[in-house]
Amino acid sequence: MRCVLALMMVFAAASLAGDEPPEETDTAVRIFTGPVFWTGDPTAPEAAAIAVDRDGRILEIYGETPRDTPWEIVRLPGALALPGLHDAHMHVSGLGKLREQVMLMDARSAAEAAALTAKWAAEHPEAQVIRGRGWDQSRWPGGAFPTWGDLEGVSDRPVCLRRVDGHAAWLNRAMLDLAGIARGAVDPDGGRILRDAAGGPTGLLVDNAVDLL
Repeated sequence: MRCVLALMMVFAAASLAGDEPPEETDTAVRIFTGPVFWTGDPTAPEAAAIAVDRDGRILEIYGETPRDTPWEIVRLPGALALPGLHDAHMHVSGLGKLREQVMLMDARSAAEAAALTAKWAAEHPEAQVIRGRGWDQSRWPGGAFPTWGDLEGVSDRPVCLRRVDGHAAWLNRAMLDLAGIARGAVDPDGGRILRDAAGGPTGLLVDNAVDLL
């Protein structure tokens, strides 16, 4: 009986404390502390702790880490936290596919990218389509986009090389033919087929035009 009375007194004291006990729906509320939190508020740009609910909503910002709270306190490592930013844009399946393609991140010119592609094609005779990724014409002399002519002699098989950011594809003549992209092809919404002075496709597809493949 004494134990029951003691527990009742503890609960009563908690109900009179400055912080109200969380409701049943608030059991997942946690207070994160440790690093400095950037708030985005110019009048108070830094905080010592934040309270976050089960849905990821920030409920409260603290100038100092609260000591008397019914909520769980989680201490994080690090020096700075930016609420709302996360590193989930990883394209994990794409990272795996890179292992099955020619990687062109180190190519310093269209000719070097073509040479790397030719080498990979020779080492993978089983590949029906030669795929690659990573080229960046902004790092090449002149900075111009490559064309299908730069891939002449690389392989008789279709070649499709995606730009480093994935927003453009560089094709050889065989790939253009396979995709049915010829003179008179219509640009899709949100995309562009680059053309030469005569109106023929150069072998470069931009943005949504890549979906034509």
